[in-house]
Amino acid sequence: MPMLRCRSGLLSLLLLAASGPQVVEGDSVLEILGSLKSFRDAGVDSFKILASELKKHGQDEDAQKARKWSDDWLSVLGLNKGLTGLAKDFVMNYLGRGTYHDKNGALIDSIKRVAHSFPEAGEDFDEDSLDDVHYYLRKVCKEGKILFAEGGSLNQMLTELVDILETKGVSSVLSEAMKGSDVVKQAFGYFAGSPPRISKTAEL
Repeated sequence: MPMLRCRSGLLSLLLLAASGPQVVEGDSVLEILGSLKSFRDAGVDSFKILASELKKHGQDEDAQKARKWSDDWLSVLGLNKGLTGLAKDFVMNYLGRGTYHDKNGALIDSIKRVAHSFPEAGEDFDEDSLDDVHYYLRKVCKEGKILFAEGGSLNQMLTELVDILETKGVSSVLSEAMKGSDVVKQAFGYFAGSPPRISKTAEL
């Protein structure tokens, strides 16, 4: 099943983390990287908007952190960083291994919940939907950090991402960074079912 194009800087990396059920044992770094490249330009644009909004709010250091994350993890080339580094880490250490596929349920579920937190097609984000998306994106990072080993590219990327998501003021500018949210929701919905309502306080 072909992956849907999206406009979220987060999505390409989340899809990589969740791609276990969608790829076969023989997939190579180059094959997975080919799928991720289609998201790169949109991802760079999203983080550019996020950095710009943070700068407008006088958060120059946080804006620089967002730009650096984009430069590090959305670059095409890189030994241990960029899309190549992320794909290599996934293929070499997780793809086809029971230690990943038997334990990735919480991560997959968190990604599904992001999709269900988006507003309906054609509607804008309101305070509740922004809070939900922000919460479940952080939940994805938390579950991914548990699943992916420290010292690896995926763990490092998620560690740096959750640091950005927990920056003061980020939740209020997410709506600008997630332009094209209808398309983003469709892509997250690739993995989505109908998750039950649960207590956020108990999860984090």
